[in-house]
Amino acid sequence: MILAALGSLALALAAPAAVEERDFRYTRVVAGAPGSGPITFTPDGRLFEHARIALLDLRVVDSRGRQVPWRRVPATPGTIPRDVRLLNAGRQGELFVALLDLGRERRVHNRLQLEIPGKQFVGRVTVLGSDNRRTFTRLATTTVYDLSGAVPARSTDVLFPPSDFRYLRLRAAGVRRIDAAAVSRDAVDPPLEVRPASMTARQEDRRTVVELDLGYRKLPVDALRFSTTTSRFDRIVRVAGSNDRSVFAPLAGPVRIVRRRGVSEVRVFFPGRHRSLRVTIDNGDDAPLARLRVVALGRARTVLLAPGYRPPFRLLYGNPTPAAPRYDFRHLPIADLRLTEAQRGSLGPERANPSYLRPEDTRSFFERHPLTVELSLAAAAAVLALGGFLALRRRA
Repeated sequence: MILAALGSLALALAAPAAVEERDFRYTRVVAGAPGSGPITFTPDGRLFEHARIALLDLRVVDSRGRQVPWRRVPATPGTIPRDVRLLNAGRQGELFVALLDLGRERRVHNRLQLEIPGKQFVGRVTVLGSDNRRTFTRLATTTVYDLSGAVPARSTDVLFPPSDFRYLRLRAAGVRRIDAAAVSRDAVDPPLEVRPASMTARQEDRRTVVELDLGYRKLPVDALRFSTTTSRFDRIVRVAGSNDRSVFAPLAGPVRIVRRRGVSEVRVFFPGRHRSLRVTIDNGDDAPLARLRVVALGRARTVLLAPGYRPPFRLLYGNPTPAAPRYDFRHLPIADLRLTEAQRGSLGPERANPSYLRPEDTRSFFERHPLTVELSLAAAAAVLALGGFLALRRRA
């Protein structure tokens, strides 16, 4: 009995404070099946537009009015690159070959970072895996390159499907040698999804200017993908973003998009939270890219609600003043989040919060009416100038 009382006390101490609902301008419902597991939902464009950046003002309450802790669904963390010694390295005809021994302990990897000397090369590296050094399985072939120019481009990482093979064999064509290698596992992020947008393009002084309208302010975008029927190109790209279409902030560039024999780099990555994206492609003396299409891509920012609360849940947002919420739930390790039990919730339409009270404007008269103050000062200055002019005329 005493233990039960102590447990209830601990839960009460850990419970988040109540939410002052009248401070939030918008509300909507997240419906979910009753149960003890966590609930997830994916914010839409309207939620990003009316909430603060990174959803800092988002609060969630359950059907009993209790505040529900929330966090982003975390990515599966990656590993730090680990140097691996190259064994039996040398040339077999036109190929450079080497063997990597990753050790007896079983670990999953999917990336090799290679140190390849030299400039101006385009090569291909094939990775094969084995546990006994007799039978090898082909995992992947990746293009590696170093391209000079006004904006150099270099890529010497080799990606392959997740593997726990102890031995990796490398067969590289088009490169002189490989001096070193490091192995790691990437973090697993949500896949990139297409962000619907309207596109316009125009030509300005040997440049193609593309504008994308994503429909909602502060919408997260992680990359742009370029498609064209031009078979070979090498262009410099710059990306800028705006939420009011008057001031554009630089987001990426100068970077290169390239398509040539053995190389295809047609995506540009950057962190953006804007409604409007302006993409400038420097064509130099070449013709503009034919049938150009630029597509915005973004990863889902899925929200995870803490288990133990009763649906339906109400979202409250649209308050520019509160600090970001601080929950113990946000510091739990991935293994304790019960992600395998999570159920998908459905996000309802946005509505005005009927209990919202606009905060009282505590600014002074001068702060609330700067234009009136400026006009009054200008008028006073004009009166003084006129008085001085008349006084000088009387003396004359």
